[in-house]
Amino acid sequence: MDGNLLSGSFLFDDGTPFMVGEVLSNAEDHPSDLLAEIRMVKSEWAIEQIERAARYVDWGVLQVMRAAWHGGSVAETYAPTQTLMRKIIREVPDWDALATKVIAAAWPAPLSAEPHSIPRMDDRLGAGPHVAMVLTRVNGYAAECERAFFTIGPTTEEREVFATMTRAREIAFQMIQPGVACQDIDASVNVFLNAEGFGDWRTRLHRCGHGFGLGNHEPPWIAVGSPHVLRKNMLISIEPGIYTAGVGGYRNSDTVLLTEDGYRCLTQAPIAIDALVIGKTTVRHPFASYLTKRALSLNKRIKV
Repeated sequence: MDGNLLSGSFLFDDGTPFMVGEVLSNAEDHPSDLLAEIRMVKSEWAIEQIERAARYVDWGVLQVMRAAWHGGSVAETYAPTQTLMRKIIREVPDWDALATKVIAAAWPAPLSAEPHSIPRMDDRLGAGPHVAMVLTRVNGYAAECERAFFTIGPTTEEREVFATMTRAREIAFQMIQPGVACQDIDASVNVFLNAEGFGDWRTRLHRCGHGFGLGNHEPPWIAVGSPHVLRKNMLISIEPGIYTAGVGGYRNSDTVLLTEDGYRCLTQAPIAIDALVIGKTTVRHPFASYLTKRALSLNKRIKV
């Protein structure tokens, strides 16, 4: 990079690719959230785009859970990624191939206790809490929906932990309105989970939420230490989770719009535990499993 371009004062976005950001940082200046601050409050047009993306993540979550079954592999739950992308291509008249991206899959227990891990195709869905995770960017605008689910009936203890996670969500939702400090929401959730015995960093691992827009993770940050205050037309996630190593993770995430006097949840996938227990395995499940593995040439890695 030409050194003359770096003379004088300048700002750059903290989302700049690492190699470019390193050069800019070495020029004795610092990353700036200037663009992120401008983008936090969305226009009505941008909200419409994110609402559209949210409808697709809802559909995707249902498809991931439909593909999941007790004993099935993660490979089958990745299949809805292609199905969802084809649905977007068919239904979005101005579909932009360069600005549209879909991730849809199940994070199986106990790996679901690691929210930023990547499951292997041959990982199996057994007992414990799995997490269906769907993230979309439709023509550049993002949304997400995630649901903890079970392939067999949850135990009494699993129901209790799920109920605690649900209560943490309710605490967060009750606080959502313009003027509320983002860090206060996360702090209130932390106080509750601490009292319930889930305050240890090993069971939290994750802030209560984050913003959406041109990216799936951007300000405002719903986290202790965040300087942001909620305002009308911000888009945020609400996703307090409970994570236990060797057991699994409990997290329901929604895309939420700040309104003038509260909020509107843009994602509507089921949240009650009984709606998140997969029904009995049918002939369709192993047949779909065989086709998926054959299409991906996985039959040598995953026993049919």
